Amino acid sequence: MNATAQSIENLTLNVTQEIHVRASLETTFAALLEEIGPHNEGIDGKPMPMKIEPWPGGRWYRDLGSDNGHFWGHVQAVKRPTLLEINGPLFMSGPAISNVQYRLSESEGGTLIRFRHTALGFIADDHRAGVSLGWSRIHDRVRTRAEARASRENPSQGESIMTKGQIEHRRAVSRAEWLAARKDLLIKEKNFARQRDALSAERRKLPWVRVEKEYVFDAPGGKETLADLFGGRSQLIVYHFMLGPGWEEGCKSCSFLADHIDGSVVHLAQRDVTLLAVSRAPLPQIEMFKKRMNWRFKWVSSNENDFNHDYHVSFTKDEMANGKVYYNYDMTEFPSEEGPGASVFYKDETGGIFHTYSTYARGLDMLIGAYNYLDLVPKGRDEEGLKYSMAWVRHHDKYSDGQLVDLTQPYSPPKISGATHRSGENR
Repeated sequence: MNATAQSIENLTLNVTQEIHVRASLETTFAALLEEIGPHNEGIDGKPMPMKIEPWPGGRWYRDLGSDNGHFWGHVQAVKRPTLLEINGPLFMSGPAISNVQYRLSESEGGTLIRFRHTALGFIADDHRAGVSLGWSRIHDRVRTRAEARASRENPSQGESIMTKGQIEHRRAVSRAEWLAARKDLLIKEKNFARQRDALSAERRKLPWVRVEKEYVFDAPGGKETLADLFGGRSQLIVYHFMLGPGWEEGCKSCSFLADHIDGSVVHLAQRDVTLLAVSRAPLPQIEMFKKRMNWRFKWVSSNENDFNHDYHVSFTKDEMANGKVYYNYDMTEFPSEEGPGASVFYKDETGGIFHTYSTYARGLDMLIGAYNYLDLVPKGRDEEGLKYSMAWVRHHDKYSDGQLVDLTQPYSPPKISGATHRSGENR
């Protein structure tokens, strides 16, 4: 009997989830069709568009073109906007059949989605482990899309900054079982720490490039060269802050990172390191925004030199017009004439300056302490389903102003003020 029960358990899969959405039934149902259809993503966050024919007998499949693709299932039942049921193999390549059911109902002025995925057959262990997480990510995107659309249709409703996302409850176990699982994870954490130490050692072993060009910056105390920025120390870290000429305010994501700078400066100084920010905006514009944000760290302007362009964090209008710019060591599409980054320099005893390292994009994550805290909590960063990872971030003085944010909109740089600074714009 036990062997039979165990065999049946190994051949079945049951996933149930409930998702609360602050949007109408119709809006939520439409968002569901979009997220399991053309806006679908893989578990790695990369686009994986699907086609869904939302009528009885309709197909749900991935169209790869030239008569290639992957069939996931047939629509068994649909009753807009309260029911969608699909039968088929889904993403499983082995002999298995699945039933997926969405039931939507009105709840507390919004919509409650009750989801169930039942499967029977030979289910690979890697599929079994990732199924619940994959569905959770899809449902987070459904909620985000529906609530953002509701906020546009009814400005009195919308997506607040504080996440309200639901997560699947983990198993509740005894303290002894928890401790065993925690020790298993500790082994992996220690291995990761050793790998990170080894990677940091490789970073320090990179060859250097001598800086031959003379850069002069506008600083609060007057003109300063790159050598002056070291402030009597041998190591310099420059954060390339996205604040372009004439912008009404600095980039909100850069501001999120910059909120972590002031507390680090004094400690880094004890390790022979100077940390500061550089932007292409003129100094008065920098000083105005810095005062608003109540920051104390040193921040200088590269408006009259080529520093930002040479280190690939500012792009000319001609470069932008070409559709792709050189950023993060590759030609890529980019939504702004300014980009974030960090560059490291060393000054030897003769006064020679060397560029030792630069990092961009996700390479800057390690400079954001708040992300390290978020990685500790059950919901994690809670960014699945956003149009871009930092769509939720705002300037620290804007979280309580009552404004709502459309989390499905792509990144766009801050607006240009009426009194746009033109110097250096097309350098």
